[in-house]
Amino acid sequence: MNITEMKRHLSNHGLDIGSLYVIGGIGDDGAPGMEKIDGKWYNYDCERGSKNNYKERESEDEACKYIISQAEALARQYSMWKE
Repeated sequence: MNITEMKRHLSNHGLDIGSLYVIGGIGDDGAPGMEKIDGKWYNYDCERGSKNNYKERESEDEACKYIISQAEALARQYSMWKE
């Protein structure tokens, strides 16, 4: 899976970038993020206007799957997930 496919999947369930996930930016507290740095993929959590808890991933696919799982969990918690 790549970023384009991930965004399409989340959009199909009612989530657009910036709502409950970010790519390279900073979102609301608790929003998961992902970015590529020096050829490596990372996930992080947004907290108080900063990126925290960076974790290197093996691939873009793994980073995307993390975003999907976290964004879906948040969306379900806030009754925003559309089947």
